[in-house]
Amino acid sequence: MNNSQIKIGSQIWMSSNLNVCHFRNGDIINEAKTYKEWQEADELSKPAWCYYENNSKYGGKLGKLYNWHAVNDARNLSPENWDVPSDIDFEILSSFLGGSEMAGIKLKNSTDWKDNNQPKNSGFNALPGGARLWSHKFCGLNENAFFWTSTEHNNYFSWHRVLINNYDTFGRVNQGGKGFGMSVRCIICN
Repeated sequence: MNNSQIKIGSQIWMSSNLNVCHFRNGDIINEAKTYKEWQEADELSKPAWCYYENNSKYGGKLGKLYNWHAVNDARNLSPENWDVPSDIDFEILSSFLGGSEMAGIKLKNSTDWKDNNQPKNSGFNALPGGARLWSHKFCGLNENAFFWTSTEHNNYFSWHRVLINNYDTFGRVNQGGKGFGMSVRCIICN
């Protein structure tokens, strides 16, 4: 795993998406390779990860997509000295980069987005790694980046952040179920 880091304002972030298959204590996080395995993990509230389109060729660069159950597990998804960022952590980042209306353009890496909208990369290096929906469908490769926060919204949804191709914004969303597969970008523990 690449633990390269970047300081943005007062925060220190990983400069790549999380790509682990074990919790901090060494327990395995199950890979859900099929639609049935992914759906079952959500229905049973079990941690799971997958590669985009279940294809390992995406893993080296984009990292893994995790369900909320992996993000929220007490065994801790993030490596030692790191945390899954809270909604507030992302709000601090967004504010430092000029607010949600313009932070997105500064978070994107400068080469991998479908319609490169002249990103001004802050070092966060966000990649358009897409997401996995409840169904077998994957979406958004080269066009969107979705990042889990550690902040739960209610029994069905959790907060996450979104970068969208051709938009400068850094969206804050509380819809999209806990069974979705999204990227994780860690922050240094305070």
